[in-house]
Amino acid sequence: MLRLLIVDDEVIVRKWLTLVFQPFDKEFVVVDAAANGHEALEICRIHAIDIVITDIIMPDMDGMSFIQALREFNLHTQVIILSKGNVFRSSSIFAERRNY
Repeated sequence: MLRLLIVDDEVIVRKWLTLVFQPFDKEFVVVDAAANGHEALEICRIHAIDIVITDIIMPDMDGMSFIQALREFNLHTQVIILSKGNVFRSSSIFAERRNY
């Protein structure tokens, strides 16, 4: 069973994604959900997370900073990036950090 962490500053998105995975409870378990990168890092330090689904634009610590910090102590967790905006269209964020 794969352990998921959902990271998004919008409560409705966190709840929706949690509901999306409920029918697949034999394959996935949503371990927790976080509102920003700082919360997510704390969860990742406590729990073994297989997959993180994260937003990019969040207060306190954005998704790319979170991924960079996560990689400093965890190279095995897979990351799926979600965003409602066109953050990758302007290549500034993605080009600087594309190795994450």
